[in-house]
Amino acid sequence: MMYAGGFRVSPVEVENVLLRHPGIAEAGVREWCVSDTASIIAALLVPRDGAEVGEEAVMGFARERLAAYKCSTQIWFVPALPRTANGKLNRKALEKP
Repeated sequence: MMYAGGFRVSPVEVENVLLRHPGIAEAGVREWCVSDTASIIAALLVPRDGAEVGEEAVMGFARERLAAYKCSTQIWFVPALPRTANGKLNRKALEKP
């Protein structure tokens, strides 16, 4: 679980919404500490082959489907997400690009 604005947020819930965007192939979401007292929800996204996806378009898509406090405030597009040996998303290995 992540915390945003004092609320508990499931990263899986946010990822599932982002994966419904037609231009997103993979999504990984985690809480990032930006100071000793504040953290944000950040998403690392892998675009679908040939898709032209922008940060604002993805944020708008999420805002229409999630409560405001659940939306990512930072998005990075990456070529691949870290996986475990079993092929599951390795959320602990998500790093800023």
